Amino acid sequence: MTDSIDDWRSLLVRWSQEWADAQDLDAPAGERHPRDEEPLGTRWLGFPPASEERILAVEERLGR
Repeated sequence: MTDSIDDWRSLLVRWSQEWADAQDLDAPAGERHPRDEEPLGTRWLGFPPASEERILAVEERLGR
């Protein structure tokens, strides 16, 4: 199973870097969405994992 996780992580890293490379960095700041600034700086489109509390709240809301 570790191989699959490593393959997935490698894909996400490559995808994030390709996305960052494809952005128009010369565009005026007003033309880029503010949410794009951090991913552009870090070259990573991911987010931190959800907290246990958030997962439990969503599970409760979904009835699971």
